[in-house]
Amino acid sequence: MLAPGAPSAEAPLRFAAGVFRAQAEMAGALRSVSPSLEEMLESLIRGAVPLLRHAEGGPAALAEAARARLDDDPETARSRLRTYWDGETDARDDYLSRAILQPWVRLLAAERRAPQRTLRPGACPFCSGLPWMAIRKPEPDSHGAQRNLCCALCGGAGSFLISKALAAGADFYITADVKYHEFFDADGRLVIADIGHFESEQFTIDLLFDILREKFLNFAVLKTEIETNPVRYFTGR
Repeated sequence: MLAPGAPSAEAPLRFAAGVFRAQAEMAGALRSVSPSLEEMLESLIRGAVPLLRHAEGGPAALAEAARARLDDDPETARSRLRTYWDGETDARDDYLSRAILQPWVRLLAAERRAPQRTLRPGACPFCSGLPWMAIRKPEPDSHGAQRNLCCALCGGAGSFLISKALAAGADFYITADVKYHEFFDADGRLVIADIGHFESEQFTIDLLFDILREKFLNFAVLKTEIETNPVRYFTGR
């Protein structure tokens, strides 16, 4: 639903929606959920095939990585997930491992069970990821007038990743629920944009609506129009 209103972002939005659909299929196929990664490896690797097939149609580098993983032998496939799960430095940008592990971790979170793992400092407690990074590069004809802008993103309450955003060299960090004194952690080297908890999650309903409507063709999908954000903003003139 968001894509028609943003033509320049249509391709990445549709790709992300496809990833969400593949993850939903993975979650539905997991018959039992264990907090141990070793006990879940085989199920996750089998269930990841549709997600990897979808990733083949994504950005070139990601498509190449997906094709390589589809050719992995069982031990290599297991090793990739273990390496990311253990928080190894050389695996921190492994988008595919992150996407494969998320359905399992979300099911555990829904059951209020913690996964068996050693959490690396500053990482997300659910996916073990660091802040997502994106770089805006200067235009070719700008003659150096525009500088690179490196942005970090963590939806929801992400103040615990401020130090990681700084360490990664981010100029701008978008998140929510930052406390007053935590803004000082930027130390003049980082712009922290607290966009609000509700504001950072408000499009989830539309995304889930699209996924359900495409997945269940004979099912009437309804979505609420009620806004539950308890925060109200008053602006003076």
